[in-house]
Amino acid sequence: MRKLLALATVGFSVVASAAFAQDKPKIGMPMTTLNDAFWVDYVNFAQSAADAYGYELVVTDAQSREDKQLSDIETLVNGGVKGIILTPLSEPLGVKAIELLDEAGVPVVVTDTYPGVEPADFENYLAFIKLDDETAGYNVAKHLIEKDGVTKLVGIGGVPGISTSEARNDGLKKAAAEHPEVELLDIQYTDWTLAKGQTVMEDFLTRFSEIDGVWGAGSDPLLGAIVSIENAGRSGIKLAGIDITEAALEALADDKLSMLAGGHWVMGGYGIAIINDHLNGHETDQPVYEMNLYYLTKDGIGDYREKIIEPLKEGKSLIDWAAVSKTNDPSVNHAEAFSVIKP
Repeated sequence: MRKLLALATVGFSVVASAAFAQDKPKIGMPMTTLNDAFWVDYVNFAQSAADAYGYELVVTDAQSREDKQLSDIETLVNGGVKGIILTPLSEPLGVKAIELLDEAGVPVVVTDTYPGVEPADFENYLAFIKLDDETAGYNVAKHLIEKDGVTKLVGIGGVPGISTSEARNDGLKKAAAEHPEVELLDIQYTDWTLAKGQTVMEDFLTRFSEIDGVWGAGSDPLLGAIVSIENAGRSGIKLAGIDITEAALEALADDKLSMLAGGHWVMGGYGIAIINDHLNGHETDQPVYEMNLYYLTKDGIGDYREKIIEPLKEGKSLIDWAAVSKTNDPSVNHAEAFSVIKP
């Protein structure tokens, strides 16, 4: 409930039907879930873009159900949205959604999860904005190995088969392979949830008494792993992972995590910039954009909270949206303008 109340304070619409008001033009955001701190930040940042460009942001919550996400997209289309920002729950759903939107003539920008098709294949599929997931997974693993001295490592993964999760796992495997002294004991999936992270970690602790490092594809599963480690009375295990959330920051401050990587919640906001430019006759510079991450250790928490987290919660704009808009300045290059925001 706390997360949903935080969402409500920034003023976007969370809808369950197609009965929309007729004031501003609308952009739809059919979210996979709103029960995740990362996606709260994602929507808050996107709201600042919508406000700057004069749109109402209409957000739906699929509650991690593919059938509901597709139904939500249909609801948004029927409600007359001018564009869609989509993070599909799976590749098959991504294909169905893009085909539906292309046929309806609704422009779409896909973020985070590869949808199984390319922008070049569809007139109304404008761009795919993604994280360099393999590099992110690699750098987190390198930190554990080279900074924390980990040699017996386990991986807490995301969802099997989706691009974000598998690429992060590939980065972990690559880093471990570069260090012959390191043994990657196992990687297990957690569906990005704290509860499954806790269960997986309990299993790891039972099977591998020698664990000294835990790599996480997402911060929520890592928080679950911390619970299991504490319940088992274990110490000396280093943990690091991807997604900078408020709860993960607290764990970092308490030395329960050694490093976090994140900031890619910017993707949805940049998608709105692309759609706004498209609707005003300015096409984006390339079909795929790849975000790099911000890497945070304990000594940077204060700056990150003050300059990023608190303004984001308050609905303040973290960037000058005119500066990334071709509508405002046709010479703007999206590839140069889109980046993770740093304190």
